[in-house]
Amino acid sequence: MQFNSDQAIAPPGDRKESFTLHVKDMKCASCVKAVESHLLQQVGVISAIVDLVNEVATVECEAGVKPAVLADKLTELGFPTQPGN
Repeated sequence: MQFNSDQAIAPPGDRKESFTLHVKDMKCASCVKAVESHLLQQVGVISAIVDLVNEVATVECEAGVKPAVLADKLTELGFPTQPGN
């Protein structure tokens, strides 16, 4: 199997992991819904919970999902995003 670095998920694994993303420019509940919906559409993402006040998205996913790729996808959507530490 060949892996493309632009894909959100690496070759499949059998464990789950979670991480945070720092999401900017969310102004309201509609923005939160847009971010959550966009994350949930990505391959390998199991759940996404977005905190408007703290500007953080907590993502649960299959092992191998790349936080930086998801951050890039949200940035392209209009919400500048960086992977959490």
